[in-house]
Amino acid sequence: MIKDVDFLVLDDYGMSLTNYGKSKIFDVLNLRTGQNNIFTTNNTEKELMGDKDLSKIFSRMMKNTTTIKMSGEDYRLKSRKN
Repeated sequence: MIKDVDFLVLDDYGMSLTNYGKSKIFDVLNLRTGQNNIFTTNNTEKELMGDKDLSKIFSRMMKNTTTIKMSGEDYRLKSRKN
């Protein structure tokens, strides 16, 4: 089913991936090569390539991509009082 969707969004990618999670995301990226995907993350490039498996995943994720870096305050914390 994931292979055939027109547009896939993976939000907060790289939060905490178990070995099982790494395996599944690797499979999804292989299935989704050449299709429309968006990945959001708060992690740095270095964090996303933290080990050999993550580096392989990151390489596939970045193939034929446009990176858009955004910065700003966390909207969920705006109403928080200090």
